Amino acid sequence: MALHLDGTVRGTVRTHGDVSIGESGRLEGTIQAERLVVSGHLEGDVDCHALEIVANGRVHGDVYSDTFVIEPGGIFRGQSHARDEQHLALTDQQERPHALPGHDTGATTPADDDAAEPEAAPGRT
Repeated sequence: MALHLDGTVRGTVRTHGDVSIGESGRLEGTIQAERLVVSGHLEGDVDCHALEIVANGRVHGDVYSDTFVIEPGGIFRGQSHARDEQHLALTDQQERPHALPGHDTGATTPADDDAAEPEAAPGRT
């Protein structure tokens, strides 16, 4: 099944088929599809096998896709990820220990490493 959007949709679109957003189309929300072609505007997160942003198409958000093409004149603002990274990120969040307020998990973050005092070089004060 294929879906073509020429109006404005706010919300979530989920399909196992292909979706095209026409030049006058606008999607504000999330979309999950097999293949997505954007000629209009999309503001939100994308999960698809293949994404193509054609000339005058605009995508603002996080993209999880196996293939990603931006034609000259297309605009993308956000982060792009391999589709399997989405599954890995969700798995990582589920395995990460969660601290209760006032309790420490013992985990360190990169910010913790940056807060360490630099050591003086030997022979210098």
